[in-house]
Amino acid sequence: MKICTSTQRWTHLFSMQETLQKHAEAGFDAIDLSLYDLEKTTILDSPNYLEQAAIIRDMASSNELEILQAHAPFGHHWTDEEGIARVIRSIEVCGVAHIPNIVVHPCFLGDRQYNEKQKEYFDINVSYYNRLRPYAEKAGVNIAIENMFVWDSQKNKIAPSIFSTAEEMIDMLEVLDGPFTVCLDVGHTNLNGAQTAEEMIKKLGKEHLGCLHIHDNDGISDLHTLPLTQKMDFKSIFTALHNIQYNGYFTYEADGFFARLPASCYSAAARLMADLARDVIRTYQL
Repeated sequence: MKICTSTQRWTHLFSMQETLQKHAEAGFDAIDLSLYDLEKTTILDSPNYLEQAAIIRDMASSNELEILQAHAPFGHHWTDEEGIARVIRSIEVCGVAHIPNIVVHPCFLGDRQYNEKQKEYFDINVSYYNRLRPYAEKAGVNIAIENMFVWDSQKNKIAPSIFSTAEEMIDMLEVLDGPFTVCLDVGHTNLNGAQTAEEMIKKLGKEHLGCLHIHDNDGISDLHTLPLTQKMDFKSIFTALHNIQYNGYFTYEADGFFARLPASCYSAAARLMADLARDVIRTYQL
């Protein structure tokens, strides 16, 4: 199994070339390109974004790295044409850079809590993802739909929202019936309380589970930190992945692990992350 990690925090401090080189040296096979937050590579806002995508593709190749996933911009309303245009550009970037999967959050879900407005939001996102479909088909890219949560200000806690259950995610894939898959964010399952990561993995199976976001948290905040450093039950998660014969990638979204580190320690932290991923893959026969 190939190991992969997101670039979000790295490009705040390093150039893209340095980011790629350091991940290759740390032992990663691939990266998950954080297109929503490239601090030193504002690719989606550039008129020559496709040319920049080709440059990043060639940089990765020269460092013997693959770009196996990307993450599209998020947080926009379904009437925000510029926000949607940026998602479309991110899909086009993946086509040029030969990135097979892009994670696209469901569109604007701030006021859907628990099962409120369930059909309304489901139908809105059917239309949203279908709008993206022709661009994904042209680019040869799979759109990975991510499980989400929202903040319940009355209860002062994180609450379930759209795609907080495997059943709803499978329903969406069946309606869309195209270049779509699931990205299971295991950390989000530990926050919204709807279904555990183990439950969702079992229900999704390898047929529907195309990508992962692997990180740890304390059950209260979305910390996005290194597995085995907080409170999540990763033994059950990795066992479930083994049991369904998951055949995707081991992809970290653990940028919070770097949050308080100086730039001089990033490479050592990345090596630790890569070593942990390799150990998990061996131990659980992934």
